[in-house]
Amino acid sequence: MKHGEKIPVETYRKMVAGGEDVPAPPAMKRPAKYRNTKCATCTTCDIPLSREGGKTHETQFDPPHEVLFFDSLGERACWHRLLRLQSAGIIRSLQRQAKFILQDGFTTPEGKKIRAIKMVIDFTYENVATGQKIAMDFKGGGRSTPDWKIKAKLFAKKFPEYILVTSYDAG
Repeated sequence: MKHGEKIPVETYRKMVAGGEDVPAPPAMKRPAKYRNTKCATCTTCDIPLSREGGKTHETQFDPPHEVLFFDSLGERACWHRLLRLQSAGIIRSLQRQAKFILQDGFTTPEGKKIRAIKMVIDFTYENVATGQKIAMDFKGGGRSTPDWKIKAKLFAKKFPEYILVTSYDAG
């Protein structure tokens, strides 16, 4: 028997009862934490890809194609909507995965190091008509975690020049 090979349950029970060397069961792929479907898109071909397809697609060509990876199908759809708005001249300076430091790291009087509190926003852009900066975070399934709610408050305090928008997927 090879590692990860499928065997009938009865055969497995006999092997265990007889004290034989039992192969490890096949690895089970765990579902995503929020049951989302991770995916990708090729910016060169402008085609949607699966997460695995994106990993092979970017190295298939010479020069390699740029592949963007997303945490969910809804987030990818939101990105493409924003790209169309930018092409139409409604928004500008569109960015993905912008990193913000909400609180700097520090050392306590006892000498314990406390790490910085960071927040990664899915999309940032500027509204051309108003000049207002927008930070958009996509939430699938209509869920916001308690941690995210606290970070949203810290973000609003530290970055008042941005309007924080949460885009929800009904999934």
